[in-house]
Amino acid sequence: MPLFFFISGYFTYKAYDNNTFKTPNFKQKFVQLIVPVLVTGSLWVLFFPHSGLQSPLKPGLAGFWTDLWKNGYWFTLCLFQILALYALIGYVLRKTEKIFTQIITITLICVILGVCCIEIPQPYTNIIGLQLVFEFFPIFMLGVYAKKHRTMFKCMSSNKKCMTICLAIASISAYVLCYWWEFPWINYTINLAVKIVFQFSIATIALNCVKSWEEYNANKVFLIFAHLGQKSLSIYLLHYFFLFPLTFLQQPMREMALGFTPLATISAIVAAIIIAIALIADYIISRSKLFSLLLIGNTK
Repeated sequence: MPLFFFISGYFTYKAYDNNTFKTPNFKQKFVQLIVPVLVTGSLWVLFFPHSGLQSPLKPGLAGFWTDLWKNGYWFTLCLFQILALYALIGYVLRKTEKIFTQIITITLICVILGVCCIEIPQPYTNIIGLQLVFEFFPIFMLGVYAKKHRTMFKCMSSNKKCMTICLAIASISAYVLCYWWEFPWINYTINLAVKIVFQFSIATIALNCVKSWEEYNANKVFLIFAHLGQKSLSIYLLHYFFLFPLTFLQQPMREMALGFTPLATISAIVAAIIIAIALIADYIISRSKLFSLLLIGNTK
């Protein structure tokens, strides 16, 4: 998910002729992100009792909107809020060309978000997903600046020494994040800083890999992944409805007590099947302009 936010920031950045920050098209973003959450998310809540899945999801529409994770549909709401925040600070960013002032502005916004997360009662922050905005806003802005200074960023990401450093940082920070209980001195602020470092390292590695893939753009595998990238939002919105295999696999998988590699292989196969079914559903829905708009935010 951090990589998705980095990519979203990267492709959100557009500039005026003087290379300053351009405000995103909010009407289009609202239709693409909020409308399908309102419709598809509500349908998912109603459908869940009949899905056969075993998961601690919050029941009913009230539970859906008071849950921090929105029963799985938090990403689109969080991204829209970050885009709104990006538009608000865009005025300040456009007024100054000094990178130091821009960094101070972004840091101040992060501090304000952090204070709000602490001071505002959790039930209210859960409704608006404030903790998630606070966590993912920095990596979104890293994506924005990676695009703004894309020549420098691409040179850095293709540098082998830089890749070595990023791989080392990603490995160490991933260990710290996965086994946080081994580091009792790490508080919430340090944990967030480690996450940001980890996310930026992963984004740099990913961009380097994508550049390598682009050299083989005639490759069918590359074209498949490019298509999946274009359909990632609809896959995200629809895939929850096709998770039937997971409940039936839980007990047999526990009894087999498989190791990491076979578990990862089975998970990848199940994920591929679910993605394929979601793509079929996307194709069928896209035949109707109205349902395409309401369910997957397709404005075309």
